[in-house]
Amino acid sequence: MYKFTINFKLNSFMAYVYIVFLFSAILKSVFIYYNINILDLTLLTSVFLSLDIIFLRLFNSQQKIYYSKAGIISITLFLLFYILCILSLITTPSKSYSFEKVFLMLLNVLSILYPIFNREINIEKFKKSIKYIIIPISIWFIFIYNLRWGAFSYLINIENMEKIRANYLVLSSWLGIYILMLSYKNDFLINKRIILVVFLIMLLLGGRGPFLFALVILLFNKNVYKSIVSNKISLKQARISILLISSMVIFFLLYFEKIITYLGHGFKRFLYLFDEGGGNSVVARTDLLDFSFYHIFHDSFFQFLIGHGIGSFNFFLSGEDSRYYPHNILVEAWFELGVIGFIVLGLFILTPFLKKKSAIPLSIIIFLILNALKTSSFVDIRILYGFFSIYFFSNNLVSSKQNNE
Repeated sequence: MYKFTINFKLNSFMAYVYIVFLFSAILKSVFIYYNINILDLTLLTSVFLSLDIIFLRLFNSQQKIYYSKAGIISITLFLLFYILCILSLITTPSKSYSFEKVFLMLLNVLSILYPIFNREINIEKFKKSIKYIIIPISIWFIFIYNLRWGAFSYLINIENMEKIRANYLVLSSWLGIYILMLSYKNDFLINKRIILVVFLIMLLLGGRGPFLFALVILLFNKNVYKSIVSNKISLKQARISILLISSMVIFFLLYFEKIITYLGHGFKRFLYLFDEGGGNSVVARTDLLDFSFYHIFHDSFFQFLIGHGIGSFNFFLSGEDSRYYPHNILVEAWFELGVIGFIVLGLFILTPFLKKKSAIPLSIIIFLILNALKTSSFVDIRILYGFFSIYFFSNNLVSSKQNNE
């Protein structure tokens, strides 16, 4: 029988495959816009990752894994939650979307399991990938999205633009993660100009939740204050900063209408927050939560306990057996899987706070949780599940140097 050690370069390559797996929804949106019909990127990368686990990890006696107790608790709770999803197929009135939802949850299983086996998934690779993939796509997205509403709309494929327009939120989420990576430890001042540019891109994308969550987390980040206090700004730097900010404000005020016309449709989403009720989006989500809580607390005790069934939310809301959700993963879990599902998912979300130290900043985990409680479905957040796993296991595999020795 042949014995082999997993090569460092293979580990590193597969780490990038994993990152592409997490990026795949964004990359596929570019393919959709340009009518590029190739093999599904999510399917392709998930196959590669699955084969890597099965053939190169599980049956490799050289692979050494040091388990985190908190990580094991987290993954156990996640798998228990997935079992509840499967069992809920028995009671759900949804005969179609319920099976699709349970099947798609397998992507989240892969997302949370793979980092256990590959040490080379780290912040530096994510930073590099976001810089060279997510940021250029974000700028491209802003450009074509704003052309959609201007005099040059004939230059873009409006039909395909409508298919991908919701991706502004995923792009904004990745940019929020990037900002928190750049401000990790005492790196805030070193990266302050990049951070400001990324915040501007988020503003133009219109991702209100990710923008505000990233900003609030930075304001409460003690490392940011330490970084500012330990690095005194010279009088020359202060003058340059004031001059630049003043120039930008004057420019914005002078050309406000043109900026809004050609670049400001994402920015307008922030202005809608000052409308009555916070704008149509906020009102619609409030209505979804009201609907959810009404059925959670007014339907039978049996449904309160085990839920209305996986994938059933839109069935009760509109009578259609299709995808929709309350835009809050805990409320969604409670509606579909009952108070049992709510407790299991709630405990899962709290598990990162059991671990004191990690190579991944806790601020990223908090950011992803806040996003999931504001806008997501629990089937769509493989980014969160992936970062949970990286947070727990990034320090618990022997180093690649030791493996090579």
